[in-house]
Amino acid sequence: IIRNNVTKSGAPGNRTPLRNFMNKFYSSKTSINYYKKNRSKIKHLYNSERFFFTKIAKKSNSFLDVGCALGNFVKIIKKLKKENFEYMGLDNQASLIKLAKKKFPHKKFYLIKSHHFPSNKKFDLVFCFGTLHHISNWKKYLLSMKNRTNTYLLFDLRLTNQNTINSNKQFQKITFGRKWDGKSKIRYITIKKRELDLFLKKNFKDFKIKFKKYIHKVGEGYVGIHKKVIMTTILCEKTK
Repeated sequence: IIRNNVTKSGAPGNRTPLRNFMNKFYSSKTSINYYKKNRSKIKHLYNSERFFFTKIAKKSNSFLDVGCALGNFVKIIKKLKKENFEYMGLDNQASLIKLAKKKFPHKKFYLIKSHHFPSNKKFDLVFCFGTLHHISNWKKYLLSMKNRTNTYLLFDLRLTNQNTINSNKQFQKITFGRKWDGKSKIRYITIKKRELDLFLKKNFKDFKIKFKKYIHKVGEGYVGIHKKVIMTTILCEKTK
């Protein structure tokens, strides 16, 4: 789970350094237990994620998971593939990467600090779920992912018909199922559909693009102007 733009604020203008806050938060028992119990089974996936992932995973033999957390997608892929496959997980949380390596010692996991990924290796399927709508430079991440795929790129975003909001004024409270501490939050980015369309048209000319969309209420803990967003999963399939 790659999360930038996370703040833990006290007095106005006071901001805890990102790296210190993130390491402390994602090293907590609460967050670790959450990831141990969730996102490890096919039934844990949202319908829009399952719609594409279960089909193309069966056609793929190598996987790059951007925002891998504990690497639980290894379990999901095993259920779908029933055979050996290559997997690499990337995350910017050292504690999660350390645990993922222990949990899946035969798979590769790397700590990243930006959209510059380790090695130039390409994969049949590059995917990123539940992450990009928290990353301010989401376009750079998508371009990096595009450069790492042989065939498929799969990701999700939160769209609206209104102007894009990419600032700390719109955020998600971080709770992991517990009462909010009144401080921990993460940027929640909503993208104007037109902006995404133009970005894809310019940068994904050699891809066939499919969408799975549905309108959904914003999650509990969301703070911003929207009551509903267009939950959108995008599949880009290379044609050349």
